[in-house]
Amino acid sequence: MANPSDKQMLRDANGDLIPQYWDVVAGDFKPLTGSDGAQDTRLTGSIVGYSYEEKPEGNRNDQFLELDTKDVYFHDGVEWVKW
Repeated sequence: MANPSDKQMLRDANGDLIPQYWDVVAGDFKPLTGSDGAQDTRLTGSIVGYSYEEKPEGNRNDQFLELDTKDVYFHDGVEWVKW
């Protein structure tokens, strides 16, 4: 099984490191690419919304990010608590 410490990280034509990730199946580094040269980003495990919206019902340890204020709330099993 290949190990990341046994492989060279990917570099561009100038020798600078490029954005990359370790592919466990291939056992090698792969370039991190997205649409139009931008990196793909996906939020998982969090709930997002705006401060003026009613927060959804939550479960203990759920997180809620207010997009407009950047405030983060955690659900304590009873209610949302600002962190």
